[in-house]
Amino acid sequence: MRLLFCGLILLPALTFAQSDQPATADRDRVLKAAADFARDYIDRLPDFVCQRVTQHNTRKSPADTWKPQVKVAEELTFYSRKEHYRIVAINDTPATKMPRLGSWVGSSGDFGEFLHALFDPKSRAVFEWKGRETIRDRRVWTFSYRSPAGYGITDCKSVLIVGTCKTHEYPYHGTVSVLDDPLQIVRLTVEPDNVPQNQESRSTDYDRVTIAGSEYLLPIADTFERVRDKMYFRNESVYRDYRKFGSESTIKAIPDGLR
Repeated sequence: MRLLFCGLILLPALTFAQSDQPATADRDRVLKAAADFARDYIDRLPDFVCQRVTQHNTRKSPADTWKPQVKVAEELTFYSRKEHYRIVAINDTPATKMPRLGSWVGSSGDFGEFLHALFDPKSRAVFEWKGRETIRDRRVWTFSYRSPAGYGITDCKSVLIVGTCKTHEYPYHGTVSVLDDPLQIVRLTVEPDNVPQNQESRSTDYDRVTIAGSEYLLPIADTFERVRDKMYFRNESVYRDYRKFGSESTIKAIPDGLR
């Protein structure tokens, strides 16, 4: 799994009730249904376009408070089973060219890459029951997992105009939260193990979204954090205005509600 690097909303706090445990057979049923859903998830997605708005934050140490760095609005198109991004505004001002953003960091891969990889037999992921949880006012089933398969962290360095990038892979772990009825994956968290430096983690919230009259499970928000060169970065993104991708699907302005 390779990442570039981006991440808006503060996700709700977790509330677990360990005593509220369903039968093992029910837990196995929900986990299997989630796995069956995730394995061909990408193949079922339509071509679409949406807007991702990301608030980038930074701080110098864990003791510091997060400071806003820049807000970036992007046109995100999904076709040929891949994500494509185009910056359309910076700090609510239309962008006519790629701005200089300094140490800005971005991410991608929330549209099925991690879901598919996690439940792929090649991941050899081991799942354990963690408890019931309340997410967006709904009771869900949360499982922790650990996978020995590789989570790729890519670091790039440049000297003058020459750049080099190296990807290091690490085992990873996290949680997956599932709504039982109707079946729906509502949150996935991912964090690599044993990273000596440049740590990163992510959390993605999913919900049902209607595109051209049909419902699909798609990201509605994510957070992404990374430590890079002794600086801490946090991206908080929201996804809005999903619609079918076509020649007329172009974001020309930022809706007032996103400002």
